Amino acid sequence: MLNINVRQLLAERHQRQPEAAAEEHFEAAPTLQQPITIEELATLIGRRQGCWMVGVGGGVSREAMSHINRLAEKMNCQVVGTRPAVDNGLIDHAQMVGRTGCAIAPDYYLAFGISGDRLHTVGIAPTTCVVAINTDADAPLCHKSRRVLAADAETTAKALVELL
Repeated sequence: MLNINVRQLLAERHQRQPEAAAEEHFEAAPTLQQPITIEELATLIGRRQGCWMVGVGGGVSREAMSHINRLAEKMNCQVVGTRPAVDNGLIDHAQMVGRTGCAIAPDYYLAFGISGDRLHTVGIAPTTCVVAINTDADAPLCHKSRRVLAADAETTAKALVELL
């Protein structure tokens, strides 16, 4: 079962806030929707700075999920997601983020195939740097994200596993 203490995460983040991670946050860099390449994303992940979480949504297939799980293992982070991901059997209910799920406060949130419904985004701390990976660059979450990669979840996750 996923047990996330938001206050504890925020306190830990405040104590270890690296400058490189701080420049990626909404507070320090309010410009949204900056495109990012897979290589740039791999470099960002490879810095190993800050707390990462991987999120999955209704746009993720079972095939993509196997690559995403491998990626999360390599990143040493948890996988969470949306109600559609729960309904599709990709994650357990305990991993659901949002109004009827848990709240999260990672430094970075790597969001695969998440449309960005308000019921999900209310569970994400406003200081979190969201990196959206979605084939639909006009999805609501892409408009709220700091960095956007308009790409397929399976292809991206597979490439990131190989690059890391």
